Amino acid sequence: MLENYANDIITMMMTLLPNRTVNVMNTSGYIISSTDSSRIGTFHKGAEDAIKYGRMICITDETVSLYPGAKKGCNAPLTINGITLGVIGIYGNPNEIETLVNFIQLYLEKCFQLTSLTLPKLEESKLMEDLLKEIIFNSDEEKVKALLEKLGIELHFPLECAIFSPIEEVKNELLEPMILREIKDKRIVTSNDIFGYVKEKLVVIRSSSHENDISTEVKLAKLATPFRLSVGEKSSTLADLRFSYQRVSVLERIQEKEISDISNLSDRLNYLLYSVGRIDKKLISRDLKNLVNAIKDEEDLYQTLKSAEVYYKNNRSLSKSAEEIFIHRNTLLYRLRKLYEVLGVNEEEDFMKELLVRILIQEYKRIKGIRSL
Repeated sequence: MLENYANDIITMMMTLLPNRTVNVMNTSGYIISSTDSSRIGTFHKGAEDAIKYGRMICITDETVSLYPGAKKGCNAPLTINGITLGVIGIYGNPNEIETLVNFIQLYLEKCFQLTSLTLPKLEESKLMEDLLKEIIFNSDEEKVKALLEKLGIELHFPLECAIFSPIEEVKNELLEPMILREIKDKRIVTSNDIFGYVKEKLVVIRSSSHENDISTEVKLAKLATPFRLSVGEKSSTLADLRFSYQRVSVLERIQEKEISDISNLSDRLNYLLYSVGRIDKKLISRDLKNLVNAIKDEEDLYQTLKSAEVYYKNNRSLSKSAEEIFIHRNTLLYRLRKLYEVLGVNEEEDFMKELLVRILIQEYKRIKGIRSL
């Protein structure tokens, strides 16, 4: 640990103690980093004694001849949890610098103590991230099994795949860690679940050992942190889980509600509509281009598509939809007729009209922003 951070310590000491020689020595008494680069790799008898006796060794002008390779100053052992990592040595008159060296010794020991506590958690977090990415991108069962064993996780199929993401209006870098902390506290994720960040989104893979599905548990928990939750279908194999993640990633991009679940019919249809547009983007883009050419004013186009979206959301109720967007029902009816006329679907069944317009709305959102209407 000391060798990994020795250069950082010296850089810091050069700022704190300019124009003063500072050495970091290993447990064999050799200087491994120094403000005086010519001394790196040389033996320091004062450091060897500090290790040997477990205490600060101060070298004066009178005693310096007894310490080959050393200059006057103080050399303090760095110890955490009863283990000596090495020695910090500072040049100067011991009477003047002993208190300073005591302070720096204590400061560095506390830094190393915190690091020793943090490193295992960082390692576990890295393993969890590796496991998550292996499952959703590669599904190498042997590698997954090895990582599960290292982390002590026992998966119970079927598995749920979900993505938590901050609401855009209040998005900041602190929200996702807050969401993770809250779902841990409320045991929405436990030690047998997998979670981590993929493409800056919090991805959760949950075992079936939970009492309820994740949508139900999140609703019951009433999380304080603003979020959107997207949930994929349950998976019986790792291969299924990879496809579930791909679908839930799309659902997360297009959803507008607080919770969207692909097992819910309306959410599944929204996913399918968006997917259809992606399959033959050229054809859909052509229809949207025709619409843009016919309704040249951008605000007029926006209002027309917004009216259609609200109309379909309200099960084709003219009065309810007109009231929601504060227009007269005749204005709404005019916009819909104009839309159908431009698209050439006046004579089609209502289902076919709605299908085409909904797909075009998804394409418009893909271009302008998924929550642009």
